[in-house]
Amino acid sequence: VVESEASARSGNSGLFLIHAPDSIVLADALADVVPPAARADGDPRVHRVLEEINSLRMGFLRAMTLEQLRSGIAAPTAPAKE
Repeated sequence: VVESEASARSGNSGLFLIHAPDSIVLADALADVVPPAARADGDPRVHRVLEEINSLRMGFLRAMTLEQLRSGIAAPTAPAKE
């Protein structure tokens, strides 16, 4: 994604994709804006649950492209548990 400020001539500004949406994995696109997994300072059981939630979230984000999100097609299913 490239950000463009408004020019005096065109007045256009915004965020623009530099790759095709079907080649952009959501995990990569959101890496800088999705907060890191919450930390549980204390109970290790809570920490394990939060790690599992983050793992599932990242699995979904790695399994879907920006085009799939935009069009609403091929929503990923839950990743297989290892």
